[in-house]
Amino acid sequence: MKLRTIQRRLTGFGLVCAFGASAFAGNFANITIDGSTADWAGIAPAYTDEDGVNNPGGVDYQNVFLANDASYLYIRILLKQPADPISAGNTYIWLDNDNNSTTGFHPFGNPNFGSSVMIIGDQAYQEAGGGFNEGTLSASVAYGASSIPGTDFEFRIALNTVGVSGAYTGVSLLDSATLGVQLASETGTGDSLPAWVNYGALSYTIAPQPVPEPSTLAMAGLGLLFFARRFFVRTNHRVTINQQPMAI
Repeated sequence: MKLRTIQRRLTGFGLVCAFGASAFAGNFANITIDGSTADWAGIAPAYTDEDGVNNPGGVDYQNVFLANDASYLYIRILLKQPADPISAGNTYIWLDNDNNSTTGFHPFGNPNFGSSVMIIGDQAYQEAGGGFNEGTLSASVAYGASSIPGTDFEFRIALNTVGVSGAYTGVSLLDSATLGVQLASETGTGDSLPAWVNYGALSYTIAPQPVPEPSTLAMAGLGLLFFARRFFVRTNHRVTINQQPMAI
């Protein structure tokens, strides 16, 4: 099903939904894009599909997981059945940098979500000016899957991605503290996450890098320093007392 076909279908539904959901708290994690999702352990889904299996002939979303480190946004997509969201070129990840529905591209005509960046497969495109494809971004994009077709896919995109055309040339496109996220696929009869009725409802807050815990060696060094200081103070105090003249 083509983009315009789904756009007409959604317009016919009279989709009205405010983009006002609270942001999903970020997960700082070091993820390797290698087809194995073992390094996603402990990260809860950012969003779970509400409507069960509704696209048996194509990409049918189950969960989306989100994480970041200092350089990348990581996206893991879990499907309800084996499918190929990569090769066909008709499955999309949309990212909204300014959380302003009046700017950027409106996927499927939805007025409640304004995309700054679109990912298809292993490529990203600028959409911040409102166009579907305003230029291929040189952003570092990668994906991994244990198998294709499959049910578990992971992606990453560089947070230092900048625009390549128009007023957004050289402008950061993914530097916001909170990013809007929307998934959709035109395979089969089409599917979206969040679902069509909640279109544009998911946002993600970038997690700061944790402050490292002091190492055992560093803690031991601090302990020795504290002990040495106390010993010096007590010793010096005794010497001072012994040097005082005796009262007659």
